[in-house]
Amino acid sequence: MDTPIKIVSAIQLLYNLDSTSKANRELIPAPVLAILSNWFPDEHIRSQGYYENIVPRYSDADFRSHFRLTRSSVEVLIQKLATSAVFRDIARRNCGKQPVDLLKAILITLWLVLRPSIKWPSVEERSAIAQEFEGAGSLPGAIGAIDGTFILIPAPKQDQESYYNRKKFHAVILQAVCTLNMAFSDCYVGWPGSCHDARVLRNSKLYQSATALCNPEYYIIGDPAYPIRPWLMVSYKENGHLTESHRRFNKALSKMLVVIEQAFSLLKGRFRRLKFLDIQDMKEVNETVMMCCILHNMLVNEGNIEEFLEPVIMEESSQFGSDDVDDTSAKAEGEDKREWLRNYLMQ
Repeated sequence: MDTPIKIVSAIQLLYNLDSTSKANRELIPAPVLAILSNWFPDEHIRSQGYYENIVPRYSDADFRSHFRLTRSSVEVLIQKLATSAVFRDIARRNCGKQPVDLLKAILITLWLVLRPSIKWPSVEERSAIAQEFEGAGSLPGAIGAIDGTFILIPAPKQDQESYYNRKKFHAVILQAVCTLNMAFSDCYVGWPGSCHDARVLRNSKLYQSATALCNPEYYIIGDPAYPIRPWLMVSYKENGHLTESHRRFNKALSKMLVVIEQAFSLLKGRFRRLKFLDIQDMKEVNETVMMCCILHNMLVNEGNIEEFLEPVIMEESSQFGSDDVDDTSAKAEGEDKREWLRNYLMQ
């Protein structure tokens, strides 16, 4: 039995869903459809015998193109779900009863089984990651790149203006940190699209724990929308008086920073619903985005990225803000560290 058939059969068996019934498909919550639609487009689900007769004849390239995953990746996902005690327990308790809410079952399973894939580098891993970043930009000590990206959504029923961003569409913000292989080490989603990147960062758990997570010798890198800190290096702002060494530092930082834009491009290239997430409930929006990030890490670690990596468009930040008034000493320490790195680069 081909892997998509296995998934469809498992969902039908557990939740008593008829794949040819539009009414029954509407029982599946939007966040799950946003994920599954990469594998099961509506027109294909309506086609009798599609999975049984057509999918098995797909070449590996066609399979990957249609379902945004390789056959081996789907097998890995099935194995993880099938061996999850949480998923088995849900199935056991559901026996002979009303179908369990699909959103709850899959979210809980993915969260508990796959969420550890989004984790901060261990002490042992940080050294190796820093060496990889130094190879990309010649600056020592970087262990991650941070940025935010907009997830387009319909106008919410409440507080629409807050979600209307500077690009003139409604969105939530996904803030993420990634390593050089485009795997996420931290994700934070849900702030309205009109918020500044710096404000989102200040309200995240990462901001509160970053000093301990980075230790004195390490740091993450970001664009000038973020405040400079000992654990967060940003480029020098162009004021018309930058020297050659300042520009060289900015160029080195930019070389390393492009990886987070690539990670977002890969995330949206694979999970195309993230380009416009047609969900009204904000909790479901956030849960859907987090599910995609979790699956992204599982698939990145398997190396299945080339076909889904779309062209990266680097955007200049327009969110410069005076956000350092709350911690001027940390700003000064960050500037001192940046000066040390600039001088190191010129040696």
